[in-house]
Amino acid sequence: MPAATPPGASRSRMWAAAALTGFTAGLAGGLFGVGGGILLVPMLIAFFALSQHQAHGTSLAAIGATAVAGLVVYGLHGQVAWLPAGVMCLSSVLAARLGAKLAARTSKERLTLAFSVFLVLVAARILWKAPAGSAEHALTGATGVAASLGVGAAVGLLSGFMGVGGGVIAVPALTLLFGMSQQMAQGTSLALILVTAPFGALEHDRHGNVA
Repeated sequence: MPAATPPGASRSRMWAAAALTGFTAGLAGGLFGVGGGILLVPMLIAFFALSQHQAHGTSLAAIGATAVAGLVVYGLHGQVAWLPAGVMCLSSVLAARLGAKLAARTSKERLTLAFSVFLVLVAARILWKAPAGSAEHALTGATGVAASLGVGAAVGLLSGFMGVGGGVIAVPALTLLFGMSQQMAQGTSLALILVTAPFGALEHDRHGNVA
């Protein structure tokens, strides 16, 4: 009969898994300007046996913090468009709560399917190289404000529903539609994630989906 696993060893493995999960999400955030939820959600399900709904909510609760270190680095290098990021946050925080409500009302099977399709789209996006942008961008004037609000709403809705930071929408939108450089888009995306993710997490928590 095999020996039982000591409780201390089990806790040690749990802490090691938590540290690995956080490190992976943080690394993804810094490198790609995303919150890391595309990695964090599957890892929370695989390592911690969370339900699909709990993984989405818990991911949002964590990725806001993982965005901080990356945002500081991008900010120090002048690679954050602070004003557009602030405008995007206005609409994203409202949309993130809506996305979280929609997730809570979606069945486990449909939410799992939606996340699986989302991962395929993310993979296709990674393989598609965006054209080089510049430090300048088109998010200026009244048109720029309207565009920023639109991007923020799309990012927030995706973030709240999928349990991700939304950088996979924000970064290509900022580079392809508004001509930002990749680095500027990634830094601006992290600023948006830092504000958006906690609001989505709060709504998930109201439905008992944050572990």
